[in-house]
Amino acid sequence: MKMRKSTIAIVALAVVLAGAITAFGVVMNNNTNQMGQYRNSLESVYKRSFYDLVDDVNNIEMVLGKMSVTTSETLRQNYLTKLCSLADEAQSNLAILPLEHEIVNDTVKFVNSLGGFAFALQQRIVKGGVVSGDELDKIDELYDTSKTVKYELNRLSVILSGGYMIIDNVHNPNAGENGFSSEFSALSGQVVDYPQLIYDGPFSESVLNKEVRGLLGAEVNKEEAKNKVIQWFDDYNIAEGEDESTSTFEVFNFTLTKTSGQNMETIYVQVTKKGGKLLEFSRNTPSNTLAKTEEECITIAETYARDTLGIDSMKAVWSTTSNGFLYVNLCYMLDDSIVVYPDMIKVKVSRENGQICGWEARAYYTNHVSRATQTPVFDPATAKSRLDGKLSVLSQRLVIVPGDFVGEVFCYEFKGIYGGSTYYVYVDATMGEEINLLKLIETDDGEMFM
Repeated sequence: MKMRKSTIAIVALAVVLAGAITAFGVVMNNNTNQMGQYRNSLESVYKRSFYDLVDDVNNIEMVLGKMSVTTSETLRQNYLTKLCSLADEAQSNLAILPLEHEIVNDTVKFVNSLGGFAFALQQRIVKGGVVSGDELDKIDELYDTSKTVKYELNRLSVILSGGYMIIDNVHNPNAGENGFSSEFSALSGQVVDYPQLIYDGPFSESVLNKEVRGLLGAEVNKEEAKNKVIQWFDDYNIAEGEDESTSTFEVFNFTLTKTSGQNMETIYVQVTKKGGKLLEFSRNTPSNTLAKTEEECITIAETYARDTLGIDSMKAVWSTTSNGFLYVNLCYMLDDSIVVYPDMIKVKVSRENGQICGWEARAYYTNHVSRATQTPVFDPATAKSRLDGKLSVLSQRLVIVPGDFVGEVFCYEFKGIYGGSTYYVYVDATMGEEINLLKLIETDDGEMFM
């Protein structure tokens, strides 16, 4: 009997132990999962702060480049305000990253000094003062330094994009140090020449008007719009979509399809109710080669606007190639010589076969009206004298650009080079003052202006 009781007790104990072990395993598994979630969350915070820091420094470099070129105190004030904000953001992102103080001390000082320097100059301009020649030289130094810092941070971003885990390298036992901090060693003052600071304290979205001014003629019904689509895109099956009404345009939507071998081609088309104009379309055809030159594709875009859609006096003012397509901005030419940027049409052309694969004319049909002939008050030489002498001017032309909030401005556009970068500077042809400055940015997807 005792033997039986002992056996029962042993079995019972085994059951209890098994349950305890199972419960312990569940708890440990839960703890492991929680730790894993914590690590992932912390890694996400570190990565986000790092990439935000990269964006901050990229923008700092861009704004300092503009500061080095502009002669307008108004623009300088705007750029200095932006620099103050960017310096604060960069400082916050640096503080979040798990970096050893001595490694990034010089970078932190640089960002803090930049913010203080920018604030001091900005306040002086607000009070009616100007930026001195020595301070402009210091801005040039800051610009050169920011390019180096930008290069190093973008180099590190390539490393992080390859599966690098910041949290695993903060205390790396194999390295015997903060491995993540060591990646930043190139940003120390021994490598980057941080300047010492002492301080006191193009227009591609130019839809200017809510009221559509460029659509003339009577309204068309859906059947009339469909007949126009058949003229523009023959040999397609056409399905009618829901009508669309936005704050700017009322349109008819159509989906066109055509089967070629095993491939299905689809085109999405919008036609305006007023005037029956082709507002936009996009085609899903790929472009895998560069058989067509940029010049050939530009001619195709200009010819399509003129001969197919009846839009005269449109010329290409900018183009860039990306993923096998040439993206072209066409603008209306006033008197065949003045670029009217608000009257813009964007065209996407395949460099494989020259096919028009995209069309967007919202800005053109919003802004295009008959304009009077414009005559500049200042001659080109006088306008050019308003530019900073460091800018090496490559070309100039007369343009009409959108104003900051409403209206348009008649300007000289100067394209120039400074510090290896391309800038477009706009000088009012009537008042003689610099009103805007754009920097050309090279990206993996082509060119863009900021």
